[in-house]
Formats: sequence, structure tokens, C-alpha cells
Amino acid sequence: MDTTEHNPAISSPRRFSIRLPKGWSILDMTLAVAPVMAVLAFGVYWLYALAANMTSNNNLRKVGLALHQYHDSYGCFPPAHVPFQGRAEHSWRALFVPHLGPGFDGVNDFMRGYHFDESWDGPRNSELMKTHWFGETTHYLAIVGPDTMWPPDGYRKISDVTDGTYKRILVVELPESRLKWLEPGDLTLEGDELFLQTAQGKKVVSIAGCRVVMADVSVRLLPPNLTKEQARALLTVNGGEAFNY
Repeated sequence: MDTTEHNPAISSPRRFSIRLPKGWSILDMTLAVAPVMAVLAFGVYWLYALAANMTSNNNLRKVGLALHQYHDSYGCFPPAHVPFQGRAEHSWRALFVPHLGPGFDGVNDFMRGYHFDESWDGPRNSELMKTHWFGETTHYLAIVGPDTMWPPDGYRKISDVTDGTYKRILVVELPESRLKWLEPGDLTLEGDELFLQTAQGKKVVSIAGCRVVMADVSVRLLPPNLTKEQARALLTVNGGEAFNY
């Protein structure tokens, strides 16, 4: 027996409607709800930014800790680069990867597969970089200069830092960097100017507003109005400059 015509629940789908408050229009409702939606959107953005900041801080701290592990093993921080056939061919970022720890993703493969007897982008190293994060772009740069934590020739010891490790920058996170992780390139300090080597040549950059890990492994966000003189004070290991922020 067909009961469809006798069953209102089946024959007539239930219709839903929104009842507006008396005297309200759709426009009134939209204007009332818009601020709430804006607050929710801002809250989501804030949480996303907070998570991104925490990730950035944690990654920089890992870099600083690994560099100190290297120092504990060899009595100094790694040199900015290692020469190969008369050129700067291996970055400090290649030297300290094993000190991230065997549990860090890709470290074991790196230790087995990276070859210092060829250039950083040689055939075997290029194959290794195709499948691992250390073949990607990095924003973590050293600042190379005679008076910085990264002398152009040689290496630096903690005992060299007479101005206080908590006051001196070890590594900077520079968002505009397009260098490969294993590429032997960094910032250079010349006078009060900072330069980034690019395919088009040297480019003047500023580290104002950048995140850094200090020589004591603390992570800080540099003020956006940091001057060249203040930046230099944070970079030189024994210049005696007094700058706190």
C-alpha cells in the first residue's frame, strides 16, 4: 500500500526559516554579526601567528644548541666555510648538521651521504639534496666579519666573546634569503653595512625586525628601528659597545 500521499512527513519536506527579530532587516542582522565574525577571524589569525612564532623560535634555538654541541666537541664554533680546491665550497650549515642529533629527520642520511671531497653542489651531494630538507632554501645565516662570531678565516671560541654571549648575535633569520641550506653563503659585515651575496651581486640588507639566536642560545626579536650602529654593537664580540634592548 502506498502511504506517501497520506504521510505529511514524507510527502511534504519540512521547510526551515530564520525568524528575524521584530523590526530587523537582513542588513541589520548582517551589521550585527559582522563584528563577531571579525573578532573570530582575528582570533584565528592570532593563533596562527603565535604558532608560527613558536616554531620559528624553537627552530632557531635548535640551531643554537647544535652549534654549542659542535663547540663542545671541537672546542670552537664551526668556521663560516670550508675551502675545497681553493674556493669556499662547504658551509658551516653542512658542518653542524650531525650535531642536530641522530633523531633529527635526515641527519643519518646526511652523515652517510654528504661528501666533502666534492663541492657542495657536486653530483653526489646534489642527489642527496633532492630528497632532503637540507636541499631547500634556508633563512638561517651567519654574519661573517673579522670582529663577529664568524671570522672570514678561522673560527671563534666562546672565550673570545668578552662582551657577553647574551649580547652577541650568533645566527640571524633573514626571510629574504634565497640561499640553499648547504650553499656556502651568508651575510658579511663591512664597516656598518651588512651585505647579502645574491646572483646579481652584493645587496645591502638590514636585520632590523629579524629574529636571532644569541651566543648564549637565547632567541630574540630585534627591534624594527634598529640602527646600523646598534646592529654592529650586537655583532662584534669584543668591541666594548654598550647596547641593550
